[in-house]
Formats: sequence, C-alpha cells, structure tokens
Amino acid sequence: MYGHAAKFITRHGIEATAEMIKYEISHLRILADVIEREKIDCDLTLTRSFDVYFDQEVMDKVRHGVEPLLSDSYQQGKYEFMKDADFRFPTTDHPLTEEDLKETKVKGAKGFVSFPAGHIWPYKFISGLLEIAVSKGLNLQTNTPVLEISPQRDEEGYWKISTGNDRGVIRARKVILATNAYTSALAPEYAKAIVPCKGLCCHIVIPQSSDQDADQKLPPRLTNTYVTRHGSGAGGYLIPRPDGSVIVGGTSHTFTPFLEQWHNNPNDDVLIDAAKQYLDGYMQRTFVGWENSGAYSREIWTGVMGYSADSLPHIGVVPSKEGQLILAGFNGHGMPVCFLAGKAIAQMALCDNVIFEDTGLPRVYKTTSDRLETKYNDTLQP
Repeated sequence: MYGHAAKFITRHGIEATAEMIKYEISHLRILADVIEREKIDCDLTLTRSFDVYFDQEVMDKVRHGVEPLLSDSYQQGKYEFMKDADFRFPTTDHPLTEEDLKETKVKGAKGFVSFPAGHIWPYKFISGLLEIAVSKGLNLQTNTPVLEISPQRDEEGYWKISTGNDRGVIRARKVILATNAYTSALAPEYAKAIVPCKGLCCHIVIPQSSDQDADQKLPPRLTNTYVTRHGSGAGGYLIPRPDGSVIVGGTSHTFTPFLEQWHNNPNDDVLIDAAKQYLDGYMQRTFVGWENSGAYSREIWTGVMGYSADSLPHIGVVPSKEGQLILAGFNGHGMPVCFLAGKAIAQMALCDNVIFEDTGLPRVYKTTSDRLETKYNDTLQP
C-alpha cells in the first residue's frame, strides 16, 4: 500500500488512506491467528517484505506520498502503525550503502521499503476453511456455474439464480457476489467499475545438482518476499518456496501494449506469451548470487483478476438491489483485504440492521452508484 499512498491521499485525503493502510496491516496477525487456531496446513510463513526501487522518479513519487504519514502526527503516535516500516530512500547524491544493498540481496537498487509480511498457499488455506465449514453444515455446490440473477425479486422477496446444470433455479433472499473479475456477467452495472484483467505468474526452479552444468552453482536461499519496481508500471513480485524455488508474478509491463490479450479479457485458458522470455532470466538479472544458478521458469500460468476503475474494492450492498451484497474488484491485491471484507459481508448478510458503516471497513471501499460511473480509469494506467 505504501507505493500507492500518494494517489489515494490526493483523491481521498490522508485519513482515508491511513485507514486503508492500517486495515491491510491488520490482516497479517488475524490470518496467522486463524491459521494457527484452526490448524490449517497452508505453508504459513511470517517474514519481512522488500519493496525495492530501481527507478529514481518512481521512488521519489513514493517518498512524497508517504511523507504525510511520517509527519509530526506520526511522531505523536497518530500513525503508529507506520513504525514497523523501514524506509530507505536515499537521494541521488547519497545512494544506498553497501550494507543496504547486501540487506536487500538485489542488484542496483536505488531505495527500498521493508515491512512485516507473510505468505501462504492460498488454495490450501481456502480448502482448509471449506473443510471446516462443510463439517459444520455448509451446503457446498461445486461445478455449478451461475448464469443469471433475476433483475428483481419475486413476489415473495426471493432472487432467482439460474445455474448451468441440473440444479436448475435457486431462490434466495440474499445473494453475495464474490465474483471479482466476472462480476459484470451477473451484475451488468459493474461493467465500467470492475474490469477483468489477465495476469501472469510462474514457478522458477533451480536445476538439480545432477542436471547442472559445470559452471552452475546453487544460489543463496531467499527468506523475504519482494516487489521489484523498475519503472512506472514495471515490476514484479516474488515469494520464496521452502524448497528453494520461487514464485514470480507481475511483469505486466511486458504485455501492456497488447490490450486484447489482457484487458477486459476473462479467458484464462490462453497464455500471454510476451512475459516468458523476461521471466526466464529474472532471477539472474535481479538477485545477487543467482547469476550462474541456471534458474528457469518451469511452469507458467495466467489468471484473471478483477481490476476496479478507481483501484479500490467494491464492498457492501449492490446499489438499488437490496438483498444483493458484493465484495469484488481487488486489483490483484486481495490477500490483505479479502478476509476481513468477507467477515464484514457475512455480518451484513446475517443481520439486517448491520450496515457498511458498522463493519469497520475503510470508508472508501463502500460500493456506490457514483463509483459505478467512475471518473477514473486506472485499469489502463500504470
């Protein structure tokens, strides 16, 4: 969130931006507590993340964005949640020291932010939660595509949900649209507000010793997560795996010009080819000690994310549709947002007297009719 603070402060003010940052940070401990309490095996790892900048202009923009959060008010404890973040933003005349560069383990960094972070295997986490919920009576219907929701409720107050198999029509007083990229297929009013955008991810591995060339050698193991920012809209993110391999995603700058391949495109069975060559040499170019590792992307895949036009999720009651609730449009940034948003929507669905403002969610997340006709178009801007 620190990298986007400037944009949100300009649009919504410092207090609303501080709400979002504090909210996101809170997920780290809450998710860890749930995973430990419920004994869900999902490779939970608590660590620190490095947001590394290679472009001076981008770094300066971020620096100016966080300055209000590091002001006198911060020193007085108003934004105390910022204390866990370590900002190393040197000037051109005073670059990072050798010790700084050694700490990041990357080459050519001009500055960085580090902060507490965590990573999990999301599929295992969700599967673990579902297993618990099913054991408590949840009726889980898989392979049941929803094709349509009736435009209004029937005489008895039910929404009719048409499915694509022999389950036929489901009637429900309340419907939760946790549909992200596919929202506009069921709620056309969100066509401008939430756009399906394809992204790319890969699994980079190191050749086994028996397969290595003579000049290859094992690289140092990484223990932190990373975001690398090479320019405006250019960069990637990295998560290390326990076996020494890494997951790398992002790199959208390699395919941004090919709009038809990724923008407003919900088709996830076609890869975006432009990024593969970039990803194959990513570790060697970026990290110290990986130059002769022989690391390569063994698996590469694409997925569809719901990007909102104003870079904020849509949460709450669907405008003019009482009984329909939504949490969608996470901009590829759902991990520190979704869990508590889901809890909030559950509260609203279960209790008619609970409104969005009672949930504790950041105020700017509320879905509104004004946001459906947004004045921003962030999905096409870096």
